[in-house]
Amino acid sequence: AGVESVKVDTPSNRLMVKGKVDPDKLREKLQAKAKRRVSFIKENKLYEVFLSFRGEDTRASFTSHLYASLHNAGISIFRDDHSLQRGDQISTSLLQAIEESRISVIVFSRNYADSRWCLNELVKIMECQRTMGQIVVPVFYDVDPFEVRHQKGVFGKAFQNLLNRISNEEDESLSKEEEDESLSKEEEHELLHSELSWREALRWAASIAGFVVLNSRVVDNGVPNMHLIKDCWTS
Repeated sequence: AGVESVKVDTPSNRLMVKGKVDPDKLREKLQAKAKRRVSFIKENKLYEVFLSFRGEDTRASFTSHLYASLHNAGISIFRDDHSLQRGDQISTSLLQAIEESRISVIVFSRNYADSRWCLNELVKIMECQRTMGQIVVPVFYDVDPFEVRHQKGVFGKAFQNLLNRISNEEDESLSKEEEDESLSKEEEHELLHSELSWREALRWAASIAGFVVLNSRVVDNGVPNMHLIKDCWTS
């Protein structure tokens, strides 16, 4: 059930999707979206696409298909579990990779917000959209955009799990080490600042017109494909 494979026919610039997808309807929606040209800084970038995703949710399914589709079409992609060179500081490498990408594709899934890593990626992506004109393409995989925007439902529970876990870790740290009150307040302030930044980035990103896949079937715009991606960097 759902999307079984994704292939790109480069000569015709068509996306071949196998599974419960109406290819003609999908193509029409993507072509209509691609007409909305986005002005973009023309300097060279290391990557055409940066993929942000929660590995345990989509690495072996949706994201794998999408990555293969773009890679086979000759598009340079940064995917953090494959593109990092040994010895790199991962945080620095990720920040640089996001800045050096023309397009960021964010695959929101059920457990995306349970990862501090993913949320910090998201904050950086939205910062690059605001300051550098980076193109952002959200994909809502098995989650509703409303729940992402307002941190409700299953997506909201995952986000709250992260906040609870961070809070518990800080409590344990304070119980083991006799920290003074000022440090405790500083850590509390840092957590609050992070939470507000994450919520703002989620609201912002989920407000962008994107692609929705619920219950492993297309209900809105489907799988991001070459029509949109190529239009973004050649316009």
